[in-house]
This record gives sequence, structure tokens and C-alpha cells, in this order.
Amino acid sequence: MPVRRHWSSVLLILLAVLMLRVTIGVHFVREAEKKFYGEWTATGFFGAAKGPFAPFFHSLVGDWDGFERLCFDPTRPEGDRINPRPTLDAWYDFKELVATHYRFGDSRIEEQIISDIKASNQRLDELEARRAEGAEGWSESDQNEYAAAEEESLALRLELDALRAQNARADAILQECGDSLLDTLDQYDGDINNYFNGWESRRDGFARDGDAKSEIVGEVESLTGQQATIVSDMVKARGPWLGDISGTWSALEKELNGLALPRQRSANSPADGIEVELLAPHDKTPMMKLIDSVVPYFDLTVGILLILGLGTRITALIGSTFLAMIVATQLPGVPGAQDTINQIIEMGGLLVLAAIGGGQFGGLDYFVGRFFNRAPQA
Repeated sequence: MPVRRHWSSVLLILLAVLMLRVTIGVHFVREAEKKFYGEWTATGFFGAAKGPFAPFFHSLVGDWDGFERLCFDPTRPEGDRINPRPTLDAWYDFKELVATHYRFGDSRIEEQIISDIKASNQRLDELEARRAEGAEGWSESDQNEYAAAEEESLALRLELDALRAQNARADAILQECGDSLLDTLDQYDGDINNYFNGWESRRDGFARDGDAKSEIVGEVESLTGQQATIVSDMVKARGPWLGDISGTWSALEKELNGLALPRQRSANSPADGIEVELLAPHDKTPMMKLIDSVVPYFDLTVGILLILGLGTRITALIGSTFLAMIVATQLPGVPGAQDTINQIIEMGGLLVLAAIGGGQFGGLDYFVGRFFNRAPQA
């Protein structure tokens, strides 16, 4: 009876470890699948970080505080820190860059189009002459060719008109985007300046209420909660302003690139049509681009290795470290932090697998270990 109990206990342990390893592995694979097939980015995740490590995570997000998009000028006096001139100048330079890249209104391109129009019209004249003479053999295919030639001629004339209007249209787009920016800044002028003036002091403590209160804000739970609430309210308040302005940045880039004719684009032009990129303040930082490109493959690799039980100790340690970083963005107990109990539980499971070598239980690590530990034959 004791032997039976022993083996039943061993079998239960084997099944438990196997299930733990495979379940966590499948979860990592599913997370990777979501990232591969969805428009995933860690930007929002890091932007919502709470706790003592939040400033570091926020620094990975482009223009996290929104100051650059809101045209903050630290040299101006409080209450009047909005200065759109640098942004408008940058937009003008971008418009000139796009116009130069695509050669808006270029006379040589115009000559090419005119030459194509003449050739198309000549072909139309030949077909019309044949049809007028009632030439034998005028068939349905000839009629289709005539219709195609008419369509081509019309398209070329429209293309010529578009080329000649490119520079004027680019100026109009720049003016429209500039007006939109100024309207937004003017509409929220008071709120934006209050946001500028109060952001640093309220985020770092209650400096306006005295240095003593500012020093103890991190030690007194009620004050920490008040600070977190104030910062959270400010982040929510800036949403409409930043949304409007970010949309204007995107519209300028898209519409100016959209003026280019097919013959003005390079052969390897991207599918989205954005051949000339506008570096917006809220674009991904180089580190964020690296994170977004690496994490899906990281999740997939960790998941597959766990499922196979290959290199389980090091894989589990790496996976638990990754989860620890996620928990660090939302530390438990910090006011406003999101619940990370699921990550903590999974991190604990990975540490267990690392400690006991979970790949030895129904995994490839068992066979790898036997191969390397096999005694040499005499």
C-alpha cells in the first residue's frame, strides 16, 4: 500500500508540473498570436504606468506629457506658454520636403504627360477614322480598344490638371492644418496653460502647499492618493486636446503624400502611400519600436520552449523576469494601479518550473539530460 501511494503521488506531481508548464506555454503563444495579428503596441501600456518606476516607462513613450504637441514654450511667462510657431515652421519645412521629393508641378513631368496625351489622342483619331470609313473588320474588340483609349485620354488630362494644381493644393493643406492647430489651441487656451503651469508641481508633489507637504507626499497614503487622482484627472483632461492635434499631424502627413501622382512615386513605395514621413512628437521612440517588434517573437519563443520542455530553467527565469517588468509598471498598492494578480501568479508558476527543472517532467529536457549524462562506454 505505501508503494502504491508513493507512485500515485509521483504521478500526480508529474501531471501537475506538466500541466503548469504547458498551460503557461500556451498562454504565451496565444499572447504572441494576438500581437502578430492585431495592431499591438506597448505605447498605451507604458503610458499608463503607475508607481515609482513610472517615469522610466513614460520616457519610452513619445511626448508622453503632451507638451510638444501642445506647443509648450518654457521661455514664456506662466499663463501664456503656448507658442505654435515652431510647429508651424516644422510643418512648412515638411511641405517643402514633400514637394521636392515628388517634384510637385515639375515641368519635365508635365511634358511627359502632354506627350502621352498626344499619343493617346492620335490613337483615338486613327480609330475614329476607321470607324467613320466603315472599314471592314470593325469588331467588338476594336470598340473596346476605342473606349479604353478614351478613358486613358481623360485620365491623362485629369493627371495633368492635378500636377499643375499640386503646389497650390499643398499650400492649401498646410493652411488648413495650421488653422486647425490654432483653433484647437485657442479653444482650450486657458485649460492648456493651466495644465502646463500645474503639471510639474502636482505630479512631483504638492509644492504649492509648501515644501513639507511635498516631501511627505510619498509616505502618507491619503496624500499619495490625492496626488494620483490629480495626475489622473489631468491626463484625462488633456485627451481631447491631444486627440485633435495628433489627428492634425497625421492628416498633414497623409494628405500631402496623397497629392503625389503614381508616376511621381518610387517603384518601392509603401502600401500606405506615406513615402515621406513626418516625424511627429507622439511617434514611437526607437526603444518603443524595438520593444514592439521583439515582444511578439519573445512571447512565441518562450511559449514554444515551455510547451516542448526545452531549456525550461532558463526560459522560465527569462519569462518570470519579463512578467516582473510588467508588474513593475503597475505595482500593487500604488493608487490607480491596475490589477496585476494574474501576472504575479504566472510569474510564481514560472519560478517553480525554474526551481524544479520542469522540463524534466514530460519534456525534451529529460532526453537532453540523459544524452549529456550518459556514461562513456569502455
